[in-house]
Amino acid sequence: LRSRNEILLSQVETLVPLADLAGGLAAEPALAPFIEGLVEALHMILETLAESMADPDPTGVELLRGMTGDRGEVVEGMRRGVVADRTGLSSQSQEDLLRLTGLFERCIWLTGRLSRLIETEDRSIPDAA
Repeated sequence: LRSRNEILLSQVETLVPLADLAGGLAAEPALAPFIEGLVEALHMILETLAESMADPDPTGVELLRGMTGDRGEVVEGMRRGVVADRTGLSSQSQEDLLRLTGLFERCIWLTGRLSRLIETEDRSIPDAA
């Protein structure tokens, strides 16, 4: 439980600046669709995490682990694609976009760590039946 709480605290500490950056970048019309997709993906993953923590069903936990697997190449491709497609972005917006995708990647990584804890804890608890 201590490990879960530490990871959840790190998750909150990551989500606060992510939300701030996403809000600011979404105001730029060229970035709005990208930001919306990123936020929706993160929302789906966090909803799946909440459900898995409430009821550690092996299928749900496995789905969560699949969604949070190594996504470094995917995120890097997203960064390059968005910056290349939006050559009119200010240097500050480009920097904020890089920070945002880094925070997104951290949220996914933290969620993956939690999914492994959920899976481990679920196996160690004997059935009450």
